[in-house]
Amino acid sequence: MITIYYHEIGKSIKTIREWVGMSQKQLAIEAGISPASISLLEKSDKPNIGIQHLERIFIALSNKPILNKEYGTNTGTLVLSFT
Repeated sequence: MITIYYHEIGKSIKTIREWVGMSQKQLAIEAGISPASISLLEKSDKPNIGIQHLERIFIALSNKPILNKEYGTNTGTLVLSFT
């Protein structure tokens, strides 16, 4: 049995989304899911979202420049790896 801690995943997705300067709407468009699903995932500990949607979110977030909010500069590239 696999236990998925959605609350932790949701917090992490929000943090990464903010690092790369994406809105929930932008992430939803790139991942091909609804903005409401992104919002629910980031806020809830029991969202109705499957592994396939999580994979789409991770792909949409990967290989994006990380923004330094204080200076508005690119501070690196985010690379997400999952198997």
